[in-house]
Amino acid sequence: MPLEKVVTHHPFRTIALEYDRGITPPDFEKEALAKYFHMHDEVWRLKCMREEYEPRLDTAIARIAELRAAIFPIEQEIDVLELVTGLREDNPMPGFDGSLSVKLDSFSKSTQKHNDEMMALHQLVTQCTEEHNAFLKEYDAFEAWFEAFDEGPLHELYRRWEELSVDTVSLDNDHQSFLGDWAPIIEAEREYFDRASDAFEAWAELVEASDSLYRRAERVDAALEDFVKKHKNGGSSGWKRFKE
Repeated sequence: MPLEKVVTHHPFRTIALEYDRGITPPDFEKEALAKYFHMHDEVWRLKCMREEYEPRLDTAIARIAELRAAIFPIEQEIDVLELVTGLREDNPMPGFDGSLSVKLDSFSKSTQKHNDEMMALHQLVTQCTEEHNAFLKEYDAFEAWFEAFDEGPLHELYRRWEELSVDTVSLDNDHQSFLGDWAPIIEAEREYFDRASDAFEAWAELVEASDSLYRRAERVDAALEDFVKKHKNGGSSGWKRFKE
């Protein structure tokens, strides 16, 4: 009896298997093939899950870089104000010969703006962390499931090929095609994990750098109050420091 080719258009990939309809499929074949199709379901589900999370992670990565870069000009203002108010004795600009005009409230406004943006970014990073952890949990679960399936039911099909209605040559061809289509997805998943790991490390460094900046700003703010009182130019406004 000639083999019958059955084509299934799955969202992930087209599955093409051939069957001998003269053989009644044993239960272990039915169960194994059901898992074979489930394997496609899970790869597709994880792909969609990751692709939903990636844009938010990319946004967080960009914002982390922006807020890290924004620290430098604020630090430059604080350097000068620390010198002016006597909080430091070393010259933060050695070799500079000239005059400077400094707005006393400029650093405070810049620091407050940075602080507000850190608070907003904290919410996004928290969401990205939760999504990463959720994806990692699903990824690990599927990886364990796939190893058990590959070494168990799928191996059993090839070992007992004479009892099957499905043609194992067609099954092997389709299986190899599946692995080929899955390879770039696995690579994309690894890249997602790498980007997330780098982002969370950069975020931790940003929090540390920002906290140091805010502590310096608080000291300068307090010193400026005394400085301004002495020069009878009014007071300076306070601000709430970001805390993770």
